[in-house]
Amino acid sequence: MIAVVHLPARNLLDMLGLAASLSLQRSIIMANQSNDQSLNAWRGYQWKDYLDKSYYFYEAQRSGPLPADNRVKWRKDSCLNDTGPLGQSLVGGHFDSGDHLKVLFPYGTTTAILAWGVLEFQDGYKTAGQLDSAMSTLMWASEFLMEAHFFKAKVQMSHGGFDQYVAAVGMARFDHPFWGRPEEMDMKRPVYLVDASKPSSDLLGGAAAGLAATSMVFKKTNATFATRCLLQAQTLYVFATNQEGKYSDYGIEQLYPSTTYLDDLAFAAAWMYKATGAYEYLADAHEYWDRSHAEDTANPFVVWYWDNMIWAVDALLLSLPEPQPKYKYEMEFFFDSWIKGWYGVSYTPLGLAWTSDWGPLRNAANAGLLANIYANKLAQTDQLSAAKLRCWAQKQLRYIVGDSGKSYVVGMGKYPPTHVHHRAASCPKRPAVCDWSTAFTPAASNPHVLYGALIGGPHADDSFTDKRDNFQQNEPALDFNAGYTGLLAAMLSSVQPSCSVCYCLDTKDPLTCGVPSAPPPPVHSPPPPPKSPKAASHP
Repeated sequence: MIAVVHLPARNLLDMLGLAASLSLQRSIIMANQSNDQSLNAWRGYQWKDYLDKSYYFYEAQRSGPLPADNRVKWRKDSCLNDTGPLGQSLVGGHFDSGDHLKVLFPYGTTTAILAWGVLEFQDGYKTAGQLDSAMSTLMWASEFLMEAHFFKAKVQMSHGGFDQYVAAVGMARFDHPFWGRPEEMDMKRPVYLVDASKPSSDLLGGAAAGLAATSMVFKKTNATFATRCLLQAQTLYVFATNQEGKYSDYGIEQLYPSTTYLDDLAFAAAWMYKATGAYEYLADAHEYWDRSHAEDTANPFVVWYWDNMIWAVDALLLSLPEPQPKYKYEMEFFFDSWIKGWYGVSYTPLGLAWTSDWGPLRNAANAGLLANIYANKLAQTDQLSAAKLRCWAQKQLRYIVGDSGKSYVVGMGKYPPTHVHHRAASCPKRPAVCDWSTAFTPAASNPHVLYGALIGGPHADDSFTDKRDNFQQNEPALDFNAGYTGLLAAMLSSVQPSCSVCYCLDTKDPLTCGVPSAPPPPVHSPPPPPKSPKAASHP
């Protein structure tokens, strides 16, 4: 995963210089005075609408019987035959991406990220009128995370040895040859299960984190549901920690292979502490963080995504009792790398902080959300540095939604993608047949607009091809929208500066976004690129 890099803490105020910092401080004060006018329509972007449509995407991905208030009229009830080996219901949840698989490893951490955004920027959700949509999405996801936990014994045991958990519903080699509506997919789908004989701390830790975070969101408004989530999270945490191991070591189809489980256990422990206040979870979080760094002697990989939760753990631990300097050093290293283009981060000609051909927009949006979360903590002692981080995140979000000359959010902004690699959206309107010849092959735009979906994104030179068979660049996924959704809410938060200073608004040089000319990084060889999820099994 990463190695601890003990860099001296950088005081960004000193880096800017006294004169520049005083000028910028005045700009921030003036910006905050007029902040209300800039929150929703800053530089023409209607952030409320973008946040609303991001939840429309999650609604379009729903599996199972749809509620009466379903907004996505071209989606109906689907996959009602999904069951476990003993007939246990696995109806519900969300389809992972442009296919109809339900994959639990990224699903748990995606749920946690969505919940984290609500907890940190609830005022942004309220401003947009999206708090109900946020909670509905979290409840839908969390119900499935709980449903996926089977007990072999009739009575719940006090340890994980008798449990089973679902790793995936569906198999790519069966699902992917089907190009059609999910409502018409009636096959009996295989189910991957893990148990004590297949330790899966990463999968289970992610699910525990998602449920613990969700319990915090519902604690004041739906105590019954919050308690259910927390009790299930506690059981899954025990299941995850009793026998340690990686879920992808046991012949499970390698859609989302896991590098290590220690980051996921640290992430889960931190959320368990936040949800319960029980000190043993905090001690576990510190221990798993230490073990993760002792295990990983390779170069740091500065991307927060489903296979690397450790950067999020840094931010969480800094907000909890007993924060240690190493967590702050690592956060500063993370953002130095993103802003200055170190350790696998480079800037495209049009200003995207780019990391990989797989999910570069997700990676930038996740970094932007983490920048805003860390800025909430940092602002208590250093408002200038906090504003710099928020403005850098705004710059990345504006690239995503249109500052690059096109939008990468379906149905939103200028020149959005219209040929998204997505089965349901590509199907012609009923009663026409939907198959490879009528939906995948045609050159016409998708008949249905998958509003709000964030796709993979461009190459390092900003090039992008809007073709349906371009699943690497042009497919959406649940985890792609998670950090992006929280970042949109942060844009609507009362703490957001207008960033009307030149270093983030109009500069053509990404390296001058709040910092002087970038010094070279510490001496390390480049890190490996992130894994390519599902590449081998497409289309």
